Amino acid sequence: RQSILSEANPIPVLVDRLSDHLEYTRLMRGTTDGEEMKVNIQGDVATQAILLQRVMSSCAQAGYATQNLTVIKVEGDDEQ
Repeated sequence: RQSILSEANPIPVLVDRLSDHLEYTRLMRGTTDGEEMKVNIQGDVATQAILLQRVMSSCAQAGYATQNLTVIKVEGDDEQ
């Protein structure tokens, strides 16, 4: 876990998986439009910012032009 949080660079394994998914979509549909180029990232308040930055960087490198980030806090969860 520490190596994932050590720097803000993309996560190579994640970039590969995301790129594969886009390629699969292109092959199945013949093309990709804006909807396929969007990704939703969800975390909670306990998720370290550096990890979210790395995930977002990985998405961008893989070709996802639009990224939506949602950070949630479970009601009654006082841990921050």
